[in-house]
This record gives sequence, structure tokens and C-alpha cells, in this order.
Amino acid sequence: MNNKKNFEKAWTNYEAGRHRMSAALFETALKSAKGGRERDRLLSAYCYPLTALKCYVKARRIYVGLFRKYQDHKYLHQVGMVEREAGNYGKALKIYKTERRMIKKTDALALAANLYELGKNSELMGRQVQAEKYTKDCVIASMRCRDLVMKGCAFRLAGDVEAHSDPSAALRSYAKAEKYFKKANAMIGVREVRALKNKICKKTQ
Repeated sequence: MNNKKNFEKAWTNYEAGRHRMSAALFETALKSAKGGRERDRLLSAYCYPLTALKCYVKARRIYVGLFRKYQDHKYLHQVGMVEREAGNYGKALKIYKTERRMIKKTDALALAANLYELGKNSELMGRQVQAEKYTKDCVIASMRCRDLVMKGCAFRLAGDVEAHSDPSAALRSYAKAEKYFKKANAMIGVREVRALKNKICKKTQ
């Protein structure tokens, strides 16, 4: 099996929640990968199942290495993602503030993704006012880009933040998020948003 097929199969398994299988397939692909961008692309994707499997040290080491090699804010963004998943919200917040200074003002997608993480980590830290500000800016930025998944993520974040004080508003935001995820055929996002909606409905019954 060539690396393109290995990559596709590995990613399909990741999206289906078969994280160990996904990681194993990425490892197989990496053994035969050429150097340079091809290998680094595989390494970056490999970190998704690693993070899902809570192999935070390994995923962090890979992303930090890629950031040092390319000085690309996208890899720094991924370092922050690992820290958030590991529960290090304060550390993640600092990373995303650093990333923010590296993003071009014209890059609406990168700005929206950064604002998403600033808002999410603020929410997870209980900083509601700060989370609300970042979330509002995230939704605005997401409307300036064409990426449907980013739009879905922005409204999912809005729902997460609103759920603390206004369940009805949260349900409306989750419905918008689900709509965008469906348009993008991003079924992980659809399933996550439906679970969040069900959680609110159970609480308000």
C-alpha cells in the first residue's frame, strides 16, 4: 500500500474514532516516507491520533520540532492544541497569544482558528467575560472565510460559552454549528454538536 492510501486509511480511521488503528497506519506510512515535506505532513497528522490516545509528550515533541524547523504559526497552533487536550489551559492560552502575533491580518481562517482557541481555553479556565469577547470575534472572523468547518467550530464555541448562562441561546448556536458541519460533511463535528445539544436538553427537562 502506498503512502497516499496509507494516509487516507489512517485519517479515515481517526475520524471514525479508531485511534489506535489510525496511529498504527501512520507509523507504517512513516517507515517508508521520503524526507522533507512528505514526512513532516505525515508526522503532523500522526499527532492527531497520538493526542486522542493521550500521548501528549510525544505529540508535543513532534509539533515543537516542526515549529522550530519551519517557524510556521500553524505548528505552534498545534502545540497549543496538545496543551489544551492535556488540560494545560493556561499554557495553551499563552501559546495562542504568541501565535496571534504571527498571523497576518488578512488571513481570516488562521485568525478565526486562533480566536477559537483563545475563546475555548478562556472558557475552560472559567474566564467567561474574556471567553465571550474572543467568541464574538471568532464568529465574525469565521464569516469572513469560506471554510465551513471553521464556521461550524465558531458556532459550536458560541454554544459552549452560552451554555453557562443561556441554554436557549446555546441550542440556537449549536443548531447553526450542525448546519455548517453537515454542509462540510464533517460528521465528527455533527456528532459532537448533537451530543452537546442532548446534554443541554437533559439538563433543562
